[in-house]
Amino acid sequence: MILARVPIYGTQDAGRKFWQRFSSVIKENDFAPNKFAPALYSISKDGDIKGLLVTHVDDLCWAVKPGYETNMKKILDTFSVRKVEEGEFRFCGKEIKQLEDFTIIVTCKDTTETINPVRYELNGRRLTDFATEAEQGQMRSVTGSLGWIARQCRPGLSYMVSKLQGAVSKATMKDLKETNQALDSAKEHSDMGLWFKPDAIDWSTCLLVTVTDASFAQEVIQEPNGREKPHRSQKAYMILLVDPDILKMNLAGCHIWGWRSITDKRVCRATIQSEAHGMISGEEMGTRLRAIIADCRGMVPELKGWEAASAKAMTHLWLSDCESLVSHLKNPKSERLENVRLSIDIQGLKQVLWSKPDGTEFDELPPEAMAENAVRWIDTSSMVVDCLTKKMSPEVVHRVQTTCQLNLEATPESKTLKMRKQKQRKAKTAEKDIERAKVMPVNTYKYPYNGAKDDWDSNQHHE
Repeated sequence: MILARVPIYGTQDAGRKFWQRFSSVIKENDFAPNKFAPALYSISKDGDIKGLLVTHVDDLCWAVKPGYETNMKKILDTFSVRKVEEGEFRFCGKEIKQLEDFTIIVTCKDTTETINPVRYELNGRRLTDFATEAEQGQMRSVTGSLGWIARQCRPGLSYMVSKLQGAVSKATMKDLKETNQALDSAKEHSDMGLWFKPDAIDWSTCLLVTVTDASFAQEVIQEPNGREKPHRSQKAYMILLVDPDILKMNLAGCHIWGWRSITDKRVCRATIQSEAHGMISGEEMGTRLRAIIADCRGMVPELKGWEAASAKAMTHLWLSDCESLVSHLKNPKSERLENVRLSIDIQGLKQVLWSKPDGTEFDELPPEAMAENAVRWIDTSSMVVDCLTKKMSPEVVHRVQTTCQLNLEATPESKTLKMRKQKQRKAKTAEKDIERAKVMPVNTYKYPYNGAKDDWDSNQHHE
C-alpha cells in the first residue's frame, strides 16, 4: 500500500489543500488577507497601501510600490509560475492594458465580439408568440454572456441584461429580437470599458460615493409558469471612488468601482419607496466596500466594531435625484409615515446617516466634509445610473467611464426646462387667482361710521 503525504491532482481535497498552501505562502510574505474579501491580500504601513494582490484559483494579479517587489518574487519563486505578464495581459477573461502615462484600461472586447446572436425566423409568428425551447436556450446563452460582460466593465448594459434574464423562462419573439438588439449595442462599443487614470483620485484622500436611482412600476416579472407580475420597479446603484473636490464643487475625478441593476421583487406604492429600496442596496454595498478599503489600509484591527472603524477611514456620500427622499433623510424629526414598510426603510437609512461612530446621534447633520455619512440631492440630468433603470442611451455613464470625471452640474437643457415649468406654474397660479376673484361676491354695503376710525358697528360689519 502506498501512502501519499501530498494532495494528488484529481482527488476531492486537492483544490482545498493547494489553496491552504497557497494562502500560507502569501501570508508568510507580509500580505494580509482582507477580512471582507478573502481573495484579496494587501501590505500596508502607517495607513498607506504598499501592495495589493488578487487571487483567482491559481491566477494572480498584483501591484506593488517600489521596495516591495521582493515580497511578490518570493511568492512566485515558491510555485512553478509559467508566465508573468506586465503592461498588457488577460486576467479572468478581461483585457487589461496599462498605457505609458500609467492609465489602466479594462475591457472585454474579445469576449463581446465572439458572442453569436440568437438565430430564429418568424415564419408567420407574431412578436407575442412564445419562442421554442431551442431559441430559449440560445437566448439564455447570449444573456448569460452579456451579463458577465456587464458585471465586469460595461455598466451601460446592466438594465437590458436584467430585463432579458427575467424574461428568458417564457421568452417571446419580441424578447429574442431585443436580445439581438442588446448584443448589437454591445458589439458597437466593444472597446468600451473602465478607465483608471492616475491623476483622477488620490487613494489616501478619496471618498466613497454611492449613486442610487429607481424607475417606478415600469417592469414586469415573468414566473416560470408564464404568469406575469406587473408594476415592479427597477433599482440600481453605482459606487465610485471620488476626489474630495466633489464636496465643494460639482466636478471631480473618479474611478468606478461597482454597480448593479435589479428588478425589485416587492411592489412599491410610491416613487419614494422604490428610491428608498435602491438607496438601501447601494448604502449596504458601499459600506462593505468602504470596509474593504479600510482593512487594506490596516485600519480595521478586528471584526468587532468594523463599521465604526471603516467610517473613520473615509466619508461615504449618498447621491439621489429623489428630492422627497433626501428631505426625509435630512429631517431631524423621526416622523412615522402612513406606509409602515416605507417608514421602517427610511428610519433604517436615517439611523446610519444620523449616528456617530460611537453609537450616539447627531443633534443636527454635520457638513459633508466632516461627516462619516452624508446625503445630497442631484439633478436628474446628471444621474449617472439613469440608464441602469430604464432603456435609454448610456452616454452619461460612458463619459464617466472614459473621462474618469463625475459631473453633478445640471445640463443647460435641464435648467431651461425647469425655468419653463416654473413660469408655467406661476402663470397657472395667476390664472386661478383671477378666476377666483371673478366668482367671489362683492359686498357693496356701506357700514355706519360714527367718526372714530375703528369704531364700526360690529354686528352690522359681520352681516
